[in-house]
Amino acid sequence: MSEPRPLADLIPPEVVAPAHDGQPARLLGGECRECGTRTFPRRATCPRCLGQDVVALPLGPRGTLYAHTTVHVSATRPVPYTIGYVDLPEGPRVLASLHGDPASYRHDEPVSLVIDTEGGDDRPGWAFVPAGPARPEGEQS
Repeated sequence: MSEPRPLADLIPPEVVAPAHDGQPARLLGGECRECGTRTFPRRATCPRCLGQDVVALPLGPRGTLYAHTTVHVSATRPVPYTIGYVDLPEGPRVLASLHGDPASYRHDEPVSLVIDTEGGDDRPGWAFVPAGPARPEGEQS
């Protein structure tokens, strides 16, 4: 039996750090210029059309929680921890760590990207947390 190998064209997940002007952090995905497919993490080759013209695309910083679970047994991380699938408005669905009380998460509710301060070198530098309802364009808080 052969060892599993990572996809050769997979670019490690990246976070666009928050700008000094108060802009939130965003994930850095990819968009194929040939067919428009959007992915996270970014890939050098489009998984749909096999095109090589894939450009960086900032994603998020908000999304909608599709599904989640709390893990109680793990050989690699302290337990319990919560993970979930988040649908981003730009198209990709990402698997992410969810921080905070697992009871505070509801499917189809908004979540916001945060820089992960709980993880170590073996965990992503980002996670999602529950967010309040989205405001209509132009509405101030």
